[in-house]
Amino acid sequence: MGALRLTAKLWSRTIQIHCQSTAEPHSTKQQIPNRNIMDKWWKSLIRGGLAFLRPVKQTPRALKNWEDLLSRPEAVGQVRLHQEQSATLPALQVRLRARFEGTRCIIIGSAPGLVLPPPRPGDQHLCANGSIKAAFALGIDEPELTTITGHATNLLGTVSQANVQAWQGRKTGELIFVENGDTVEHARQMFADANFRFGHFTSLNAYERAAIIREVTGIDLGVGERDDRISMGAFAAVLAMWGNAVELVFCGFSLNGGHSYINDSTPRHHVAGDSHFFERLRNLPVRASSTSVELQRSFCLPPPA
Repeated sequence: MGALRLTAKLWSRTIQIHCQSTAEPHSTKQQIPNRNIMDKWWKSLIRGGLAFLRPVKQTPRALKNWEDLLSRPEAVGQVRLHQEQSATLPALQVRLRARFEGTRCIIIGSAPGLVLPPPRPGDQHLCANGSIKAAFALGIDEPELTTITGHATNLLGTVSQANVQAWQGRKTGELIFVENGDTVEHARQMFADANFRFGHFTSLNAYERAAIIREVTGIDLGVGERDDRISMGAFAAVLAMWGNAVELVFCGFSLNGGHSYINDSTPRHHVAGDSHFFERLRNLPVRASSTSVELQRSFCLPPPA
């Protein structure tokens, strides 16, 4: 900027001298107007140059209204299209099969009263949103996978803010982010601010999430109104099955409200979707059990062996 000012001054002085040399002798009437004109011209040029040098503000990517899109009749067709054409899903499934094939997966939800089963060698631990904090409190330093929705990163409300606090200093092997409620850019900034580390990051749109759910369960539990769709905890279990896990143990799951990392009472969403999912488990090729007495009674899930 100093060089720009200096150049302006030099040119102004050069033109001023030229004007003086071409003016009539002792004629100040021509010198003063010429000087005023050039000063105004250079000030205008400098202002324009400084405006050019200002950093351009980046327009953030528009946030899709997935709640509306998923509730439309054409959502099912979009899910099938993404199931066939997504560039992200094939590589993700290969990676998840390398992690989970033939294993027992402990699915850790956010409900209060978390109880883990007796550990076995080779157990894989999967968390959802802020349940990683409860897992850490019980000795799970780095779950193999964590699923997080944009509603957990957008800072809109008590639950989202508590989620960001729950990620402070944590780490996970695989982070699956679903772009419903927030952009990838803002979510990644939240993870960085919380020093939340991960080995691999994958971003899915809501249609891709629904495509995985449909492939695993055979029904469309990823579309419809919010309560018709499964939760991120249930989605973690779907990902384990998609990766060919042979056994699932559900811990920290309840159809009642509440979060283990929030003192205040909070509502439970996705009740109809999760209920349908737990009923569907009986027809899927996986052994399922639960440490939750509520799930044992409501869906005939046995306690873990």
